[in-house]
Amino acid sequence: MRAIVNEKEERRVARGHLWVYRSELSKAPEAADGDVVDIMGPRGKFIARGFYQSDGAIAVRVLSRHQANIDAGFLAERFATAQRLRETMFPGETTYRWVHGESDGLPGLVVDRYGAVVSARTPSPFYSNHVKDIMEILSSTDGVTSVRFDCCGDIHESGDMTGDVVVNSAGVELECSLVLGQKTGFYLDQRENAKWIEPIAKDARVLDAHCYVGQWTVRAAMAGAAFVHAIDSSEPALEFAARNADRHGVEDKCQFFHGDAAAFLADAEPYDVVCIDPPPLAKTRRSLAKSLTVYQALNRDAMKAIDLEGGYLITSTCSHLVDASTFEETLKRAARSAKRQASILKWAGPPADHPQLLAMPETRYLNCVLLRVWSS
Repeated sequence: MRAIVNEKEERRVARGHLWVYRSELSKAPEAADGDVVDIMGPRGKFIARGFYQSDGAIAVRVLSRHQANIDAGFLAERFATAQRLRETMFPGETTYRWVHGESDGLPGLVVDRYGAVVSARTPSPFYSNHVKDIMEILSSTDGVTSVRFDCCGDIHESGDMTGDVVVNSAGVELECSLVLGQKTGFYLDQRENAKWIEPIAKDARVLDAHCYVGQWTVRAAMAGAAFVHAIDSSEPALEFAARNADRHGVEDKCQFFHGDAAAFLADAEPYDVVCIDPPPLAKTRRSLAKSLTVYQALNRDAMKAIDLEGGYLITSTCSHLVDASTFEETLKRAARSAKRQASILKWAGPPADHPQLLAMPETRYLNCVLLRVWSS
């Protein structure tokens, strides 16, 4: 089966981009969801092999630049290659993102390892055709005792899977739910950045907006914060955040609020440290302008919530459409609107287990910034 791309799009795909949009096809393949298809140029030249999707803007996701057999052996080699990279970059660790979709040659698939527990998920029907092989690959890996795979909404499990897991997040143990939680259960992409809060939290009044299960909250409290106010829109997440505070003996320093972070920030008391980590607001180019307005308002109110004598803001965006320069401009505008001065102390993306393809800007999605903020 063949998918033929328009001539003007042939070069982009040939140069390493792994998505073929439906609008770029001059001829769609006669294929079912998840079928393997060959991507061809308008003159019949083979470009890549991938899998077809009948819904959404992306019609084909590239698996290989060669006419490889897409079978259990192919998948096993991709998993093994991804695992070797993590073992190289994080020697001795067993908590990491094992597969980061396109960046590991398995587009649309995310696999996180939390010690002996593996949590995977995908919305791509291709993987439904290979569930048995993938479950075997994951569950047969040394040290893995339990696997949960959310494949297009169908749940596949092996081992003693309870649904809850304790994650070693850069030295701090945090409990979360693989069933009730977001994504695969935990946000491993912020585990290194979360350590930024430790040196600035001592004796500080801290606000952790979008706290989820308390990754920033618990670290701040353990580092000696005077108190931490934590807010999230998810009640199950707040329950886990409270349990994690109790786990580390800092529950007396933490107060949890269920509600909207933006509304809370708009009327917030003075804090010394504010942390905001909203969900991806810009999901499409059509929504980008509106989303940037929301990002600016969130950061403006976060800066205004910081004591006039000065404090710190840790702010993030996980929208791939909001690149570093766009986010920096948004922060500048927020500071002007808040009548605050701000200086950048640290700027980072995710750790090395979330690799970013040079040929695909879409894989570069996270910007996390530590700012010093004071009254202008």
